[in-house]
Amino acid sequence: MTKPFESIQRSLPSSRMNFLAILFFFCFMLDTPASDELDVWTIHSSVNLGSTVADITYGDGRFVLVGAKAMMSTNGIDWVTTHPDLRCVKVVYGNGRFVALGTSGKDYATSDDGFFWSFRSLGTSTVITRLDWDGTSFVLAGGSFVWRSADGVSWVREAIPQRDGYFLACAGKKYLVGTPDATWISTNLLDWQRCSNIVGNVSRMLLHNNQLLALSDRGIQTSKDGLQWKRSDFAGTPSVLAVHRDVVLVGLGSTIWTSLDGDSWSRRPTPSSNLGIVGLVSDGNAVVGVIGTSSLRSGDAPLNQPRLQLILAAGVRIQGAIGRRYAIQSTLDLLGGIWRTEDVIQLPTADFTWHDPSPLDTRKMYRAVAQ
Repeated sequence: MTKPFESIQRSLPSSRMNFLAILFFFCFMLDTPASDELDVWTIHSSVNLGSTVADITYGDGRFVLVGAKAMMSTNGIDWVTTHPDLRCVKVVYGNGRFVALGTSGKDYATSDDGFFWSFRSLGTSTVITRLDWDGTSFVLAGGSFVWRSADGVSWVREAIPQRDGYFLACAGKKYLVGTPDATWISTNLLDWQRCSNIVGNVSRMLLHNNQLLALSDRGIQTSKDGLQWKRSDFAGTPSVLAVHRDVVLVGLGSTIWTSLDGDSWSRRPTPSSNLGIVGLVSDGNAVVGVIGTSSLRSGDAPLNQPRLQLILAAGVRIQGAIGRRYAIQSTLDLLGGIWRTEDVIQLPTADFTWHDPSPLDTRKMYRAVAQ
């Protein structure tokens, strides 16, 4: 007995059949939900990030996190301590520079590479409570004043005209200011308009697909023009807001939710944990965050990238199998520089620190590459 599809197959020319096969394939693909790197999350605990991580950012090929100390990573898995006592609460990147706000609110730190940090002061008695990046300039704010800088070194102060006004957040050259009874928006810090329907104390704002998203203690809110706001359908009060390509992400406790429009949200399959997510940031390929004392990374771990060990002054700490061979290498540029082999060793203990016997250049950074 001839099957229906066999009769169709025999009655059609091969070129027509090829077309139908391709059509069936694409219809099947369109009807099958596609997974992406945001469906796969892994907690990496090989390096203890400490319990005081406050913020994380990405720029110039590296992730940088701050808290009691500063750390850096090129893949979001292997971290090195770059400053053991930085003590900062916020870090942003722009115009080729990292800027971090000190915990005292009296000083801040800058770094061109995320490794070497310089402490600076605005020379004001005002306590600085906010640090942000508006797309072209760094923004510091405290009391009724805002400071802007293109390089993080030279600053211009501007007063907030609203009585008892205080800076909230900025994105895409739009600035939000709060007063006891209203929220105001400006594109130049001079001319202000009152916002409608925005509630809560806004802590972060993003511009995504020509839409503003604000994170506050009352949840997620969205606006097309910055004037008329509406509450998102997201149920809960997340503590983290980020963007990865065309997707908005929020962190709520140990869970991650994503949205294309800021209104409809889907929960992603993240590892179960009783610890909260501290921050999330995208490098364009993956999303990296901090959960507890470990790093959290979307997608599969990058291949063929040497695993960096803990960089120390004139040395490197190696944790691995006893007897395994490691090449000790050094460079003056963690990303683009040439790595030169200083030594080749067999690991004598499971936790071993190799020291450079003749450290002539204090700018050297070290790594151990398993052979």
